[in-house]
Amino acid sequence: MKKLPAQENKIKRIIQDTIAMEPGVSTERVTNLLFDKGVRTANNKPLDWHYVHKLRAKLHREGLAGLDRGEVKERIHEARERYRLFTSQLIRIAYATDDWDKEKLPQPSHRDRIAAMRAIMQHDIKFINTEIETGVLRGEEAELEEVQRSKPINAETRAAIFNAVKKRFNLDNGTN
Repeated sequence: MKKLPAQENKIKRIIQDTIAMEPGVSTERVTNLLFDKGVRTANNKPLDWHYVHKLRAKLHREGLAGLDRGEVKERIHEARERYRLFTSQLIRIAYATDDWDKEKLPQPSHRDRIAAMRAIMQHDIKFINTEIETGVLRGEEAELEEVQRSKPINAETRAAIFNAVKKRFNLDNGTN
């Protein structure tokens, strides 16, 4: 059911306050907090998490749209510099060599190496996504409203895929 603008603004304000206090909060937690603060459906149930997630994404886009592009580039550069040492230490752990023996440090475990590689990957993906969202990566201002999404495939291609799957898994005969 469509929310009135006043209701939606109230929900947005609660979401913003929650994210400000707890930046890494999950959508499920935000949904539960909204329910605790009296924001419910007509059936006295929590709001659908899809709706809450869409509002969070909308708030994020609105926040990015309000920032000055030069300021965004500067902030991204500062963040990259801040995490440069962090990343170099993670790389050192992920690709541990004989340096550790020379410094009389125990070799990192396999689990530690994998965790370091995962952290490096997540860090890089986060920065790339931020640069794409803000248009820094392309070197031009990005229109945040024009989010590129997958286009639906045409009917011919869909039929060809469906027929190939049916043939591959013998679905024509009714057997698996």
